[in-house]
Amino acid sequence: MGGFQQRQWTPTKRRGPIAAEFSGPGPAAVALPTLVGNLVPESKRGRAPAFSFGARHNEKNDSAGPGPGQYNITGLSSKGKDTPPASTLHSRPKEVRPDNFPAPGDYNPEKAEKVIHEHSPQYTFGLKTQVDKPNPNPAPNVYNIPTVMGAAKEGHFKAAPSFSISGRTKEFPDGRLLNPGPGAYNDVSADSIKPKSPAYTVSARYNMPGDNSPRPGPGAYSPEKVQVDLQPAHSFGIKHSPYSNSFGIGY
Repeated sequence: MGGFQQRQWTPTKRRGPIAAEFSGPGPAAVALPTLVGNLVPESKRGRAPAFSFGARHNEKNDSAGPGPGQYNITGLSSKGKDTPPASTLHSRPKEVRPDNFPAPGDYNPEKAEKVIHEHSPQYTFGLKTQVDKPNPNPAPNVYNIPTVMGAAKEGHFKAAPSFSISGRTKEFPDGRLLNPGPGAYNDVSADSIKPKSPAYTVSARYNMPGDNSPRPGPGAYSPEKVQVDLQPAHSFGIKHSPYSNSFGIGY
């Protein structure tokens, strides 16, 4: 009775659709705005903490001068140097030389006759001046030395190597080099990210309202023409009728 019984095979029924049946974009294709920073694009999202770094404080500058303990106070007192008096020796003065003037016996008055008395002119002939002879050697710019550059040869000199420079080849521009560099962008103002600082303007000068019409000064009055001895005078007005406004239009 015991044995294996073969039954009919039935495929397994799937529970739901698989991911291969969908052709839409994946989660990475959606570019969501960042939540880092001061500005949040959605009001439903909480803002992440944004911190700012302050400037670095400068260290306290110590005095570059020497301290009190660096001075050498050896041999000093409150009244100056505490040293015994020391004498100094000056140099030997120079001896006064006698005047080198001629004595009365050094003169020859007999030769003064030609200077005092008139006489005929006397001429003397000097020596012939020597004329410099011209130098027969040629000057440096007289020589015509051929060049040793190029293919020419002169005597036992060998010609130097000569090279030719071709034209500059046209370079093909690389598309990656046409992108703007970091310095081509403009810096974003901090007022668009952080709260804007208060800005004040100075208005024009406000002139106080007043009456600038001409008025008489103290000298324009004549107090001497005023009569004080006059009595006050009163006048009587007109008697108004109570029927002045009682007339109608129909009459």
